[in-house]
Amino acid sequence: MNKVLIFELITILNIIFAVSLLILQIWRSYLGKKLSLTSLVLNFAILVLLALQMLKTFEIQIFVISTMLVWVLVLIIKQPKSDIQEKTINDTLLIEQAREQERSRIYANLHDDVGAKLLELIYSAPNEETKSTAKEIMSKIRNAVATTTNIQCSVSQLANELHAETKLRLESAGIKLEFESIFENHKRSLSNQIPATISRIVRELVNNVIKHSKASMARLIFSETNDGITIVLEDNGIGILKTNHGKGLSTIEKRVKSINAEILCESQRNKGTSYTLKYQYDAIHSNH
Repeated sequence: MNKVLIFELITILNIIFAVSLLILQIWRSYLGKKLSLTSLVLNFAILVLLALQMLKTFEIQIFVISTMLVWVLVLIIKQPKSDIQEKTINDTLLIEQAREQERSRIYANLHDDVGAKLLELIYSAPNEETKSTAKEIMSKIRNAVATTTNIQCSVSQLANELHAETKLRLESAGIKLEFESIFENHKRSLSNQIPATISRIVRELVNNVIKHSKASMARLIFSETNDGITIVLEDNGIGILKTNHGKGLSTIEKRVKSINAEILCESQRNKGTSYTLKYQYDAIHSNH
């Protein structure tokens, strides 16, 4: 008699354990978690065997087994829907990523191809009318690109664009340019606002070099670390008096402030001028 009671007690405990596992599977299913069909089938098989041993009448056995079978079928039917939802989310992310890459490609082409050709035309135009038209087109392209949202630009792409434009402008003015770039993560990407603003700042600094420095040589250094970007533009000119560049730097400082960056200008008479622009990655949201 004791053996029978012990056997029945063990059977009851096994049923409780198997039912608990089945309930856990059901709960995970409704939470959207992916189910293990193998585990589900094993739980069902255990419950069937235990029910056949424990339950006294055939009708009750059929009822319990049928109920459990319905639950298993519901979970199996529900599982593909969960997989489909997960696949749909992944497909949506892939589509958005493809769109982002296409926008970045268009952005790069506008700057590298069309932008470079327009700059060349601006500084080699035979007359003012042609130069003015090229400048107007260049301005419209920059505005169109600047207003496009969610475009990403890598730091290496930004450095290459700054180098190409600065070299063309300075050499057109008879100033030789040396360029140096240092990267810790050249693939790091920045939102469109940052590279666009940095490009405008450097463009204004180059204007100052061309207009006021009387330099024969300039140097552009682009340095990228895990903390941020540092850009140095220095020349071997006569130095710049405050009366010559006060208004220009005021405009530059407004742009610098808009991205929470810093700029430093050091100039000595007949020893040249050095501009240092520092932008920290945590200043405005950036993507890593």
